[in-house]
Order: sequence, then structure tokens, then C-alpha cells
Amino acid sequence: MDARSAWRSSAVRRYGPATVVILVVAAAPFALISFLGESTRSSVAPELVGLRGWISSEPLRLAALRGKVVLVDFWTYSCINCLRTIPYLNGWYDRYRGDGLVIIGVHSPEFSFEQDAARVEAAVRRLQIRYPVAVDSDKQTWRSYANQYWPHKYLIDRGGNIRYTQIGEGGYPEMEQHIRELLAEEGHELDPISADVEAEAVDAKAIATPEIYLGSYFGQFLGNPLGLRGMRATTYDEPKALEPNLFYLVGRWEIGEEEVTAVGVGEHKIMLRYTAKAVNVVAGAGGPALDVEVLRDEQPLLPQEMGADVAADGRGRSMVRVGEERLYRLVDDRTGYGVHTVTLIVRQAGLRTYTFTFG
Repeated sequence: MDARSAWRSSAVRRYGPATVVILVVAAAPFALISFLGESTRSSVAPELVGLRGWISSEPLRLAALRGKVVLVDFWTYSCINCLRTIPYLNGWYDRYRGDGLVIIGVHSPEFSFEQDAARVEAAVRRLQIRYPVAVDSDKQTWRSYANQYWPHKYLIDRGGNIRYTQIGEGGYPEMEQHIRELLAEEGHELDPISADVEAEAVDAKAIATPEIYLGSYFGQFLGNPLGLRGMRATTYDEPKALEPNLFYLVGRWEIGEEEVTAVGVGEHKIMLRYTAKAVNVVAGAGGPALDVEVLRDEQPLLPQEMGADVAADGRGRSMVRVGEERLYRLVDDRTGYGVHTVTLIVRQAGLRTYTFTFG
């Protein structure tokens, strides 16, 4: 995805649901990163501090890595923009670590469930991340960098200075070129072969729906006339029509700060009209895993429309089994981008839904 791709900013959350900043993100989700990615020689990289542990590495200190080129990448495992950068980071790590490149993924959580170090380690294994990951569950390193975005890459030279930064997806050729330039400084010879990367192709210009948050921080994305009712369980009626880029609840739901949770007996739905090719949801079950039906335009998904976490059951339905809280890939339309309605249906209580993201 290029520099206009979607991104996540923690700064947005601080201001609450009525802020103009949020409205700007909703209105123009892909026009906000064109300025991101800049060179600098003016700042020494802060040390990595307050970490709960390391994955695939002994503890590392930037001060001890002087003489190496270091790429620090802030990420979180439910962020689709972060996940789509992992193939590039793996590729650069494999290609250039022998030339003196060190990559450190700093996992700084967006949601409370991402603070658990065991969950982070399981995600690192599942995502096949090959470079060291620092577990920054208390976000002390995040704050030391005054960071506000997922993903955000800081490229640090052999002297410990931040020389280039990149926010969001995209800018991969430029980042690799900067890596090569820093590795070649001080007379180091570098093989001309670039990294070999196979990654998901996304056309940011074709996506017209921003990330949709469901919790009370971002209540303006709810289309139901009742609105969000704080922490009280509320029964929502099925809408007669759907406005694009808003989510609608049907059935009985409880609204939390970060998520909405299906409560009580009966059928519960989430409906959303979107413009994209792919749909993902960050969700989890409050107890045992739940079977959730996925419809597109009121029909089961065809095989060429199913995301990686969806499968057909014996009754012809397209289903996703939601257990641990993570990102689930629902729709991946191989025919291309378009305007559609996605509906999730769960017939038990316990489904917790945090965000929808698109590709």
C-alpha cells in the first residue's frame, strides 16, 4: 500500500468521540500520510525502556548496538496496517542482517487484551516474525519516542542517530534505499541485490471506508438512532436502510470503552456498508469460541470471496470461528474492489467486537 494508506494514531483516542480530528479521519482516511516519511540527522534515538520481555532475542540495548544500523518498528498485532508490513521487515532482516542491520519490533498495545505478553508471543509465532520483538506492554518505550502511530519505523545509523522515519504503510522502496545507504556508509561494501519480498497487494485509492471503531471512544461511527448507551445493555432494532461507513447493531448489545459485546439470548447482528476489496474484524469471545455467520449483500460468501478465517459449513453458510481476541480476515474478494454490505450474525452471547479494517 502506498503513502495514502490507512494508519492508526493513538493521539486520536485521547480527544474523545466528538473531536474534529476523528471526523477528519472518517472523511478522508487515505489522504493523511502523504507527508510521512522523512530524513533527519538531528536526534539521538532514545533507549528501549520499561519492557516486559523479549521474543526471539536476549534483551538488546541501542547503546550496545552502536556500529550497527538499527530499524525500530512500533507495531501491534491487531493492526492490519502493521501486519501488511511484516513481509517487508522479514525480507529486509533476512537480506541485510549479515551486512549489519538489526530490526527490532516494539510491540506497543492499542487494546487492553494486547498487553498480555503470552498473547504477544503467540502472535509473533503465528505471524512468523523472524526478527527480535520487544514487549512494550506499558508503552514506556512508545512514550520515550513520543510516538503516536502504528506502524511507525525509525531508522538509526551506526552512531545511534535517527536518520529516517516512516509512518504507516508504503514507502518500502524508499526505506530499503535508506537502509542500504546507511549500511554502505564509512566505506562498507554492499551486494547490489535487493530483498526478495512477497506481500499483499492493496490499492489504497480504491478503499473509501476508514477503520471503524465500535467502542464508546468512537461512538460517531454507530448508525443506529439510539446511539451508544454507555455501559448499559441496549436492544437495537434492525435498520431500514444503511448509511455507508457506519456500523449498525441489531439485538442486545453492551457498549464498552473499546468494544461492543453481544449479551442475552437471541440473534445478534453487526451490519456495515463499505467500499473495499477485503474486510477484517478485530474480535474475540468472552468464553468458549463462537461460530459467527458472515454474509455479504445478504448472501453467504462465495469461495472466491472468503477471507482466510472463513469457511463454508455443511449447511452452505460462510462461518468464522471466533475465539482468542485478534484480527480475523472475513472477506477477500479476488474479483476486485466494490461497494457491499457485510453482516455478522451470532446466535449466542459473548462476541466482543473492536474494529473493522479494510483492504
